[in-house]
Amino acid sequence: MTDSIAEISTHAPTIDKNEYISRALDLMDKHKTRRLLVLREGEVYGVLTLRGIMRTLGRRRTSIISPSSLHVTSAVTDNYIINSGEMSVEEAKKHLSAGKEVIIHKEGDDWKWIEPKNLLEYYNARKIEGSANEVMIESYPVHSKDRLIHARRIMIERDVGRLPVMDEGELVGIITEYDVANAMRAFRELVPTNYQENRIRMILVEDVMSKNVIYFELSTPLEEVVKTLLERDIGGAPVLNAIGDVVGMLNRRTILRRLVDDRERYKLS
Repeated sequence: MTDSIAEISTHAPTIDKNEYISRALDLMDKHKTRRLLVLREGEVYGVLTLRGIMRTLGRRRTSIISPSSLHVTSAVTDNYIINSGEMSVEEAKKHLSAGKEVIIHKEGDDWKWIEPKNLLEYYNARKIEGSANEVMIESYPVHSKDRLIHARRIMIERDVGRLPVMDEGELVGIITEYDVANAMRAFRELVPTNYQENRIRMILVEDVMSKNVIYFELSTPLEEVVKTLLERDIGGAPVLNAIGDVVGMLNRRTILRRLVDDRERYKLS
């Protein structure tokens, strides 16, 4: 059984603090990640997340600055832990389930880290008992005709990374912080500054949402949920009841939090 995070950590994609938001989004897309490690002269300066980029691009005071001219420092968070690599997997689970972005350590010249995905891969090798209805959290649906800025505001206020999209009571899509950040980046780079404030209100959720929605049912075993999240490389998905209503959401941190809060119920063998 793996004891330390050094044994399950992965390479941390990095970016220099003097780089720009557009470059960061390109790197995130290249590495299929939601976060980057920001370095200053080879040392950790902070962590850049999609949530941070989405928040920054929507601020009025940065609205006149193109993402290709906006430094990553405008969106960096210090909500992380630096460790020698000796931290136990159990301790890492507690920190990440509590909302820490990553746990970072260095091997030679290579920075490595632990993300929620790494821990789910670790626990996926062991049986996790329970079903989706026992772990799901509240969902915050938006309508396909809602404005993008409305979806962004909900994500920030509720601290969630994805929202189910409804139309006439049906689940028609999902919108994520990745969708919002990239849509706002494209908008800022293409629309002249003097037109931005009015035109950004014209962007609708349906313009940027994903239509092929992966979802779970209330009775879906957690073991199957974890397997699906890992295989599809997604951070979360809606939970539907027997008649197709969205009744909750599942995400990686939710599952980790339950593993911390109720270890006796979710026995790991």
